[in-house]
Amino acid sequence: MLLAETYVYLHQAKVIDVDKPAPGALDDSVARKVAQAAKAPLPLGIIKAQDVSRMPK
Repeated sequence: MLLAETYVYLHQAKVIDVDKPAPGALDDSVARKVAQAAKAPLPLGIIKAQDVSRMPK
């Protein structure tokens, strides 16, 4: 889960004091209900990292 990894990263960078969210803090139930009502497939998309050498100059 990307958000869990983000907590670890921010904790290691000393930006936040915890390395994981509090139980129940991440709740995607509303988004899942909306997607279901809209008959939208989940996940909606995937974000893939690109090689930095392909970055516009």
